[in-house]
Amino acid sequence: ILLVEDNEINAEIAKYILNGAGAGIELAKDGKEAVEAFYASKEYYYDLILMDIQMPNMDGYQAARRIRLMDHPQAKTIPILAMTYHATPEAMRMAAITGMSGQVEKPVKMQTLALIITKLKSKNRVHPGYDYDRK
Repeated sequence: ILLVEDNEINAEIAKYILNGAGAGIELAKDGKEAVEAFYASKEYYYDLILMDIQMPNMDGYQAARRIRLMDHPQAKTIPILAMTYHATPEAMRMAAITGMSGQVEKPVKMQTLALIITKLKSKNRVHPGYDYDRK
């Protein structure tokens, strides 16, 4: 999983949760680093991108848009999930417009991430535009 998070504390918490679920994690500190890391990766190196929205240098929406437009074998298909404190209908709409697959609300819940990882492991794709925290 490529975890894109500029806040060190949030990154450490997310890494702890994801490692506990059996996921391998690489960290990018902003959208620019995420775009560069994904572009340099081999096909299927990453299974999922967890993308913070508000970051310096390049926000999550810009990064997702750039990833979707790349000449990379997974650019159109890799699940990109927005991580946001503001899980509103407008944020969901922006995530969908920029090519994100869905959103999870911060603080991210272990059961939400476990659901996502389970879907990926079973070869199901993350449902486009789905709010995984929705009741």
